[in-house]
Formats: sequence, structure tokens, C-alpha cells
Amino acid sequence: MTRKVRPRVAFVSHSPWIAGAERLLLSLLQNLPKGEIQPVVIFPSAEGPVKAMAKQALPFPMFELPYGFTIPNHGDSHWLERLRRETAAFTNLYRELELDAVVVNTAVVYPASAAALRVRVPLLVHCHGPLLPRAFPNLDMAAWHSLDVLQSNMADMVLTPSRWVYDYLRTVCKVPESRLRVLFNGTELPPTDGSETESAGPDAPEFVMLCTLEPHKGVPVFLEAAASFLAKRPSGARFVVYGDGSRRYRQVLEEMIQRRNLQGDFVLRPKQEVDSIYRHCCAAVVTSEFEPFSMVVIEAMSYAKPVIATRCGGPEEIIEEGRTGFLIPVGDSEALADRMLTLAGSPALRRQMGLAGRRRTESVYDIRVMARKYLDSVLSLMAAGNAPESLERKRFLEALIGAEPVYLADGETGFSREQAAEAHAHPETTGHDDGGRLQRDVGAAPRFAGHWAADKAIVGELYAQVAAAQTSRLSSFRSIFDWKDMLWDSVSPAFAELKSYTERHFRPPARTRLVLGADLAAIPFREYVVPFKPKRLAAVSLAIRPLQWSKEGSIGIEIVSSQQQVLARAVVQIATVRHDVPTRFEIGSTLEDLGTPWRLRVFAKDVSAPVAIWELIRYSGLSSVKEHLPFALFQEHGL
Repeated sequence: MTRKVRPRVAFVSHSPWIAGAERLLLSLLQNLPKGEIQPVVIFPSAEGPVKAMAKQALPFPMFELPYGFTIPNHGDSHWLERLRRETAAFTNLYRELELDAVVVNTAVVYPASAAALRVRVPLLVHCHGPLLPRAFPNLDMAAWHSLDVLQSNMADMVLTPSRWVYDYLRTVCKVPESRLRVLFNGTELPPTDGSETESAGPDAPEFVMLCTLEPHKGVPVFLEAAASFLAKRPSGARFVVYGDGSRRYRQVLEEMIQRRNLQGDFVLRPKQEVDSIYRHCCAAVVTSEFEPFSMVVIEAMSYAKPVIATRCGGPEEIIEEGRTGFLIPVGDSEALADRMLTLAGSPALRRQMGLAGRRRTESVYDIRVMARKYLDSVLSLMAAGNAPESLERKRFLEALIGAEPVYLADGETGFSREQAAEAHAHPETTGHDDGGRLQRDVGAAPRFAGHWAADKAIVGELYAQVAAAQTSRLSSFRSIFDWKDMLWDSVSPAFAELKSYTERHFRPPARTRLVLGADLAAIPFREYVVPFKPKRLAAVSLAIRPLQWSKEGSIGIEIVSSQQQVLARAVVQIATVRHDVPTRFEIGSTLEDLGTPWRLRVFAKDVSAPVAIWELIRYSGLSSVKEHLPFALFQEHGL
């Protein structure tokens, strides 16, 4: 067969809808320098606006496959089968196309990456940011973390839009710096002569947000700031949010608008063409809890508009404080109101900041420059992907995951085709929680304990990588200053009592993080010092997280007095432990004479698979010294 003159590269979009990562991929492909590669584009079979735009705008072959977001959610009993089916579909298509490289846009399409490993072509993953439970409430975080580590290390190169994401991948996913690159997102530079009008007029400026309607985008902060603004400036302003989301959340926001009597002043509108929005606004606002980059910031700056954004990751790498816009703390509606008042009262400042932002966009974020760098990354990827070190790593990973894809959670690890068929011939038991979401009954699910010996290296190695990242000095340093404890804010309602009790007794306001702690099967025990004495201790509830289902072994606790005497011991079988509800240990006889401080020990006995415990880590100053605190509920007799 004749070899292709130009390399053929597949670009995989994770979604057909309009959002930041999808729009960026379309813009990069539209501005890709011509004649150096043969691009092909792969979209999900579902129809959506970005996919429709791509069909009209891109002169490349386009292929469709039945896939979507491949992320593990609690209660999704069909996830493994879908992953296997989608990986097979990508593998077949890659082989038919005789690809020279694959570029996967975002990390939520694991099958597209696994298929590249199978057909042994160089892989670039464009990671636009970590998945966090605040944005995906039903996300199985521990399972996703393992999958994220594996996929990141499959890639020959990982592109990130900001240093914030770069540091996450380097410290948490342990991706070597040699395979990481920061490539800023880019935007088109619209024609502008500085004569744009503001549709509401100088006495009623318009502030806009462009975002999906999701809780972590912080729309209520914008709403509260609007109310404060109008109370201080009777001449008024307009506040408009452009975005789509669930009908239920839109209704929640509309009710908030009514309660604040802001009808007519604060408006929710669907997504639309951005040109007229930016040209006629006073300034753009970003109130997100976290943003790995923020396309809205550079888009608004390209239209010579100032931006007010929270310090939530990406924006502080883009905005020059006081020059191109303002940066405010996350959740601070009063700070937002003050900055909006400043801009509303000074057209000259708005113009000065807007022009500075336009110049910065021209010099740093021009999409044509970014597309050239994007293509250069792809070309260098093909050389890196065929280097001896890369081939050796791929052979190791291919042997690691075997013939079928790997799911590193709840025992579904490394199934062969026959095992997967057997698993689906015996469905898991499911039930409903108060929110109506399916939850799997881990204890009743069919498992294949005999295959654990071959799988132990997989889970153990990846778990070790995550644990090492959590305890590293750099991770500790960043936790103090830069990283919000997103896991704490996303604790499931099933653990609400543990969260409330822990917050009252153990969790100080700063320098503390909720983490998945040590593998109990690999240590004698985890010991926590308890500085207070329950009057009559009757039971202890903990959040135990088996990383692989196991039929054999047990998890236990010991209550140790201040004189180092073991006063009580309680044990439960590991097969009965569920990751989605607290594990309760009954003390037996009520304990009254503990002394202070006393200690709680947690241990695993005769357990062959990794099993972890959720706990708090308190950092001390700038050093790596830290204290482990329990995420627990101590139940007193009669309460």
C-alpha cells in the first residue's frame, strides 16, 4: 500500500454542543495552516450546533461514532459496557483510516485515547482542566481520578490552556514535564475602531455574563452584586446572563431574581451569537468557583471590553489587575458590586482598560498564532510518539490494560470480553436514594475475585501515584495558597452527618483538605488523635472507600485511651462496606472513661485489595508536616 505523503491526523471532539472547549477546537481547525497534514474530524453521532458549524466551515473529512462523555458516575451500571463498546468503535475507525496521530480534545473521551494506544499511534490529549464534583455532582471521584492518571500517562503529549492545569497534571496525575506543554487558548480578533456603543446608554451600563447555567459558575454571586449595585446607584444598570442549562436550575435562578425584585434589571437569556453581546456591553463578568482558563475573558478583551473575574484558576493568568480588568475573591458579591460601580462611573477607565485588554489579546491570544503552535505540537508529537522511550512506555501500558479497557473502581478492573459478558448476564442490584438517583449495591454485585492477583499491580501503582502527589511538598504548599478544597464542598448528602460533625469538631477554616487517605491494607493502622471526650461513646461512623471489591477480610477500629490502653474494638466484614454510605462500627458497651486526648485507630485485616479512608489533612505552615484528622461521627449513647 502506498504511504501517504502528508500525515493523517484525527481530531476527536468530545461533544457537538457549544461550550469553551468545543468552540476552541473549531476555531483552531478553521485557522490550521494548510498543506502540512491531512486532518480528519470525529464527532459524536448526536447532533448539536458546534457539529453543524463544523460541517459548514471545515473542508475536512468528518466521521461520526456513537459516544459521549465517558466518566464514571455513581449508580451507572452500564458504564463499563459503554466504555468497551466505544473503545472498539474508535479502534476500528483508526485502523481503517491508517492514522499517523490522534488528538483528543478534553480528557472525558477515554475510549478515544485507549484506542490510540491499541493501534499504536502517537496520542495528544488536550486537557482543558480537571473534572471536579462541583460541576459533576454524581461523579465517582476516586474512580475518575484513577482513570485520569492512566489516560494522562497514555499520552505522548498533553496540552494545557494554563499553568493552573499544568500544575494539576504534573503534581496530581504525575505526568512528566517533558510531555506537558502550555498552549493558551486563542480567539478571533474582531474588527474594532473603539467606537462601539453600549446599548443601555451611559447612564444605564450593561454588565454581561456568558456561561452555562451550572452552580459552579456563580450566577447567584452576580445576582447579589447586582442588587447591591442598584441599591447604591439609583440611576441603574442592566445585568444579563447569556447561557443554557437545566430547566430546574434556570427556575431556581428566576425565583432568586423575583425574591430580590430584580425583574427587568437582571435577565436570563439563551446562548446566542457573541458579537453583538460584547460590542454593546459595558464589561464582562466571570464569577466562577473554578475556571482552568476562561474563554469569556479573552473574548471580551478582544472586543476591547474590561473584565471583572474571580480568582478561580485561569483568569488570574490572563487579567492584569487594574490594567485590563479586576480580580476579586471567589464568592465576594460586594467586591464585584464595587468594581462594577467603579466601571459604571468612569467611561474613560472602561475605554482605557478595554484598549489595554485588546492589545494583550493581540500579542498573546491571537487564534492564528495559537493554531500555528497547535500544529507544531502535533508535528512534534509524531516524532515523540515513535521515540524508544515512548514505545517502551506504550508496551508497558498496553500490557497493563490488556485486551480490554480498564475501569479502576468497584471491582470492574481489567475484565476480558468473556468476563464483561458474564457481568452483564448477572445485573447488579440497584436502589434509589432520596434524590431518585440509582445507587449500586456493591455488596450484592457479582465480582471476580480470582482475577485480583493480575489486577493488583494496576490499581496499586495508580493509587501509589495519587497518594504520592497528595503528600508531596509542592502539593502541600499549593494547598495552602492556591487550591480550594473542592471535595469538601461536594460531599454527598449521604455523608451530611459526618461532614457536619467533622466541621464542628475537627475542621478549622484554613489549611485543611479532605483527601482519600492511605491504603489501609498496606499499613498496620491509621491513628487519629481526638482532643475531646464524648460523654458516652456508643458507635463510630467513617467513610471507607474500597478501591476494589473484595470478599475476604475485614475493617476494624480500636478505641485507645489517653493511657494507651485499648478500651474497645469493633470489626465489620469488608464485603459489607459500601463506598456511597458511611460505615458504622458499634462499640458494644458504652465507653465513658476515655481521658483526653484519646485515639481512634482504623485498620484492615486479611484484605488483599486496596481500601482507603476519607480523612482530613491539616497543613502546618509552609512545611510538609501535617496532621491527619478523622472524617467521622462519634455517636453518643441516647443521641
